[in-house]
Amino acid sequence: MFSGLLIILVPLIVGYLIPLRQQAALKVINQLLSWMVYLILFFMGISLAFLDNLASNLLAILHYSAVSITVILLCNIAALMWLERGLPWRNHHQQEKLPSRIAMALESLKLCGVVVIGFAIGLSGLAFLQHATEASEYTLILLLFLVGIQLRNNGMTLKQIVLNRRGMIVAVVVVVSSLIGGLINAFILDLPINTALAMASGFGWYSLSGILLTESFGPVIGSAAFLMIWPVN
Repeated sequence: MFSGLLIILVPLIVGYLIPLRQQAALKVINQLLSWMVYLILFFMGISLAFLDNLASNLLAILHYSAVSITVILLCNIAALMWLERGLPWRNHHQQEKLPSRIAMALESLKLCGVVVIGFAIGLSGLAFLQHATEASEYTLILLLFLVGIQLRNNGMTLKQIVLNRRGMIVAVVVVVSSLIGGLINAFILDLPINTALAMASGFGWYSLSGILLTESFGPVIGSAAFLMIWPVN
């Protein structure tokens, strides 16, 4: 678990310490981040194909992810409805144009398609593909390093983020309600509480949670955590 924290924190902090003012370089980093997400998902698809007892484990993965998705979404929705009733949102700023729902759906399908392609290639059983998990870890470290650079140079200070009162309240409500959902899942799925809480703590970061939970709890839990991120995200 501590090695997982180091995987997150060290490259993120090192990247954050690097000042970068050239807009062209920042554009390259943004593009690299997009490509690396696809690469990590491709490697994760390959890793899924190398699970022992593939058929039974796939059923377990689908069961864990379906139940977890349902419970956590219901907890999130109930908590946010409670927040809206007690603290209604009053928007004093002009609403930015939201991206097309069709475009968002197509992007999600593309990401899922990359996983499916990786899975199909992994079924070939080629020996060198067994190193896909290690490759995804190294790619993730580089991705976190670039995310650190991006955070340092995106023009927003930590003070600006913290002072966003509404955003902080919503974040806390989502975190707490997700963890409550994780506790409920522990009883429904007969999982250890720490495992269920870890599964509920992905918060949409599919490129990170699957790898860390695979390292800590095994490929079945890691794969279930990866799949349950999509609807929650």
